Amino acid sequence: MDPRRRWWQQWPIALVLALVVVGLALSGLHYVRKGPALVGAAALLGALLRAVLPDEDAGMLAVRRRAVDVAVLGGIGIATLLITLTIQPLSS
Repeated sequence: MDPRRRWWQQWPIALVLALVVVGLALSGLHYVRKGPALVGAAALLGALLRAVLPDEDAGMLAVRRRAVDVAVLGGIGIATLLITLTIQPLSS
């Protein structure tokens, strides 16, 4: 198989990780709700992609059985978003 084809097959995990990096950068810039919310949304996107893409197209998102991957990513995404809702804004 062509190495470029193998690299391109990893677009789902690359997209999720890019969103996580942006979310962490926003958190570092003191966007205490937007940053973690983006990280949670990235996990939910990963769960959605894992649910709809075939195993050979899911790339590195496919770690275990589909149901386990979707449950773990979805749980992490929901938990992160729920925790984000409880964060009190910083007061100056």
